[in-house]
Amino acid sequence: MLLGWRDSLKITRLVKLLFLDSFCSGHFSITYRNGLTLYIMSREWHKLFENWEAAVQAIPDSGIRRATVNGVRMSLIRYREKLWAVNDQCPHMKASLGDGRLNGFGEIICPLHHYRFKLSNGQESENRCDDLEVHTIEQREDGIYIGIYKK
Repeated sequence: MLLGWRDSLKITRLVKLLFLDSFCSGHFSITYRNGLTLYIMSREWHKLFENWEAAVQAIPDSGIRRATVNGVRMSLIRYREKLWAVNDQCPHMKASLGDGRLNGFGEIICPLHHYRFKLSNGQESENRCDDLEVHTIEQREDGIYIGIYKK
């Protein structure tokens, strides 16, 4: 579907407001007149830990642990009392980020060529390669969950 710029602003705001995972069972895309395409995909939610204490026991502060969730290899990170999850493979040369380290700027550093990726959005610090995929983690009453986009 092709839309004008006013429509695109309305839809972008709507996307930000809606919790699409609850309503969307498949994928769809919106193409704006300027050629920009917004892809909306639903997530599958998987329980990682029963509670925060279990997460703290499994991952030390500023620690990285490898995990496979629903067939997706990832690195689970605890940094500044928050959990993060990123794809385990560096987008540059596919090195395992589980062998990497964290710096004081909220970045995971690839062990192979020392590319740095922000935990918050996966952006490489100097834009030398594609961004790293970051997965959403939610703490709910019954545990800590990770959202993985359906492919």
